[in-house]
Amino acid sequence: MVGSGKVHSTGRLAVEPASQGPRRLILHVDALHDGRPEAADPFDVRDAFDWLEPIVELDAGAVRGELLRRGPQRVPAWQGWEVTTGDQPGARLVSHWDQNDSQRPAYRLMAAADAAPLRLTRRLQTGSQSDRLLLAVSRPSSCPGSRMQVEIDGQAVAEREVPIRRSPEPPEPLAVSLSKCEGTQITVSLCQRGDAEGALVEWRQIAIDRTSGG
Repeated sequence: MVGSGKVHSTGRLAVEPASQGPRRLILHVDALHDGRPEAADPFDVRDAFDWLEPIVELDAGAVRGELLRRGPQRVPAWQGWEVTTGDQPGARLVSHWDQNDSQRPAYRLMAAADAAPLRLTRRLQTGSQSDRLLLAVSRPSSCPGSRMQVEIDGQAVAEREVPIRRSPEPPEPLAVSLSKCEGTQITVSLCQRGDAEGALVEWRQIAIDRTSGG
C-alpha cells in the first residue's frame, strides 16, 4: 500500500490456537521493498502504517468455558472447595447491582444456578457434638428464589431456602447440625438450585461453628 488515501480490509482471518509456546497474537507490518516507487525511502526510515480498528473475535464457546472454570477463584468463601456446575468444573458468576444500602450501593458478585445446579464439595473434620455447619448466603429480593441442599457422605441431611437480603446488614447464616458426625472426617456437598431463570446467590462464608456448645 502506498499513500495514506487507501484503506484495505483484510476480512476475517482464522487464527489457529497455539498448542505450545506463548499464546500471543502479533500484528506486524513489513516495509515495501519490491515494486515501490524509485527513491521512495532510500534510508528505510519513513515507512509507517496505521491499523484502523483491528478486532479480535474470540470463540464464544471457549470463552464461556474459561469464564466458568475461573469463576471460583473470584469467591473467597469457596477457597478449598471443589466447584462444579452441572457436569462442568467452575461456576457462572454475575455482577448484580445491589441498592439495599442507599448510602453505598454497589455491585455484588453472585453465583447463578438456573439451568444447572451449582455444587461445592470438600472433606471436613468435625469436632464435638455441638458443631454446626454455617452457610452465610443470601439472595436479592428482585431475583427468583434459590434453595440450598446439604449432603454429608452422599446423604441429604438438610434443605433450606436462601434468605433474602433486605437491608445493608446480611441475614443470619443458615445452620446445619453436625451432631451425628462427631469427631469424624466427612465429605460435605452443598448444592445451590434456582427456582427459575435469573436466580442469584451471594456466598459470603462457609464455616463450622464450634462454639454453640458453650
